[in-house]
Amino acid sequence: MKKYNEYPGFLEVVKLASCGSTNDYLRENYRRYERDFPILVTASRQSAGRGRAGRTWDSPAGMGLYSSFGFFLPVGVSLNLLPLAAGISVVEALAGISGVRGFGLKWPNDILYSGRKICGILVDNMVQKERIFCITGIGINLNQQAVDFPRELRDRAISLKTITGKTYEIEAVNKALSHIFFSWVEKLKSGGNKEIVEAAGRLSEFLKGRPIAFHRGDKITEGVFKGLNHDGGLLLAAPNGDKKIYYSGEIVTKLRLLRREELERKHRQGYTEKPVEKGEFSDFEDEQLWGD
Repeated sequence: MKKYNEYPGFLEVVKLASCGSTNDYLRENYRRYERDFPILVTASRQSAGRGRAGRTWDSPAGMGLYSSFGFFLPVGVSLNLLPLAAGISVVEALAGISGVRGFGLKWPNDILYSGRKICGILVDNMVQKERIFCITGIGINLNQQAVDFPRELRDRAISLKTITGKTYEIEAVNKALSHIFFSWVEKLKSGGNKEIVEAAGRLSEFLKGRPIAFHRGDKITEGVFKGLNHDGGLLLAAPNGDKKIYYSGEIVTKLRLLRREELERKHRQGYTEKPVEKGEFSDFEDEQLWGD
């Protein structure tokens, strides 16, 4: 892989010692920075890192990459492909820096290795009159040891250091990721949808043919993962043979559903442990599903 010694010349870079979340910082300071777009905001730590569905992202100082890209896209671009493009970029950057293969994309925005989460992506978009203001937040576990993760995540999360035994310079990863990410953004802007979907499909291949449950809003649908539709949607084969296409939501596992049902049953019987609210599940409860 090409070595990236500098950030792209067109990219404004803002480095923060700490912030609540880099996505929130960019949104709150939009007027301050909009003339400087595209921009990268990166922080050494986040005190309120965010994941999907209101979850938190553990963000200790110096351990991971906590960055958000702010940029404009033209109206009409396929926004549902943006998290896929970001996921592809992360895999290419991590593989290039570490030499490791075997990263997978859990549609639409998680990167896994051996069934454990190494990266989460959070996309925020604001459609304006003639353009779309996009924020793509990326959190990558880089230098954590197993003991550095919260106890409840130690068997579910992984870092690049625990995979390779090496320590990584966070800024070097940011530089490589910036170049790769904006090359995929340019493909998205120029209509390279097919290339994005095909690349994302290859990274999702480990799930193909496996039974999953899909959580969207208040509804959970079970079926078999059949890959990605030509426009990036998730293809799910329902038990009755129907094929469904989803453009938002998340893959969950039967283990997580059973866990919720068990807690609800205990709660009805008077146990003090409350049922897990929808949206509070961790993202990697069933290692058997995600593992090799």
